[in-house]
Amino acid sequence: MLSFIESAIAQLKEKDSIREQIIKNSRELVRISRSIVVNTHNSNDVKDLIQQSKEIVNNIISMLKIYPDLIDSARNALQEYAEAFIFNLILTENRIPSFMELNIDPASYLLGISDALGELKREIIKKIDQWNVDEAAKLLELMRSINSELSKWDLPDAIAPGLRHKVDVNRHLIEDLEMILSEAKRTHELLLYISKLLSSLEKI
Repeated sequence: MLSFIESAIAQLKEKDSIREQIIKNSRELVRISRSIVVNTHNSNDVKDLIQQSKEIVNNIISMLKIYPDLIDSARNALQEYAEAFIFNLILTENRIPSFMELNIDPASYLLGISDALGELKREIIKKIDQWNVDEAAKLLELMRSINSELSKWDLPDAIAPGLRHKVDVNRHLIEDLEMILSEAKRTHELLLYISKLLSSLEKI
């Protein structure tokens, strides 16, 4: 009769061991994902980092298949992986990967794509500082489209923890960026006008 207790304890010990492995892998995944974001902002090659992140994700997913209820131990890491991967492909390939391509669950994917908008904001500000207002406008339109699509679906926090809050935050972020970009466009047009005027005066 006591063997049943021993069997239950043995299974829980195995589960705890896998949980520790997931946590260890998740820490490394977060570190690499953040490095992907930084290097993407700096236009550096991240192929090796992406390959490393994919291998870690595969390890995590294989362990979650044994104990799916341990997903909370990996959620933040998978979310950061999705954010980094999506942000990189938007800038380097002008496309958004699916959650199947990333090999992660839909909730982590949606949370990651919402967080990627924050990185797009930084890229937009950088382009405005460089007076590249056309590229900034394109990225802002993409931000608007993504957040608009996410806002259509009222997913409860039990399914996608924190997604609704992220959508609301990003909506305000987009509104702020629209004002900044509008002001930048007016300033840029004024500078171009002054430059043309000065050029014309020099010819007189």
